[in-house]
Amino acid sequence: MVVTWCRNDSVDARSSASHGIDDHYVCRMHKPSTYVEALAANGLAPYRVNASHR
Repeated sequence: MVVTWCRNDSVDARSSASHGIDDHYVCRMHKPSTYVEALAANGLAPYRVNASHR
């Protein structure tokens, strides 16, 4: 699984910035921790996490 865009864990999902991006891409961003939790709940673990924020 490749996740190419995640909302920073410290950003409120209800923020205007999050809504603007969600509306533009017609999807809902999730926090990286949400993906990791879903993997763990299914007995999987991430191989590599690149958390570069620029």
